[in-house]
Amino acid sequence: MLFWIGLYGQLWVGAMEFWADLAHELMRLKPSKLPYFQQGLRAMTLIQSAL
Repeated sequence: MLFWIGLYGQLWVGAMEFWADLAHELMRLKPSKLPYFQQGLRAMTLIQSAL
């Protein structure tokens, strides 16, 4: 799993920045899933700090 993140993490962060508005709208519409969204945002922050 870590190898995959190393290869595709930068692409994932770029896509997340591109789709940020849609992602925030999804978080607003699905508050029960907020912990999962927050986990993904935390992972993205960690990836960005390593780049």
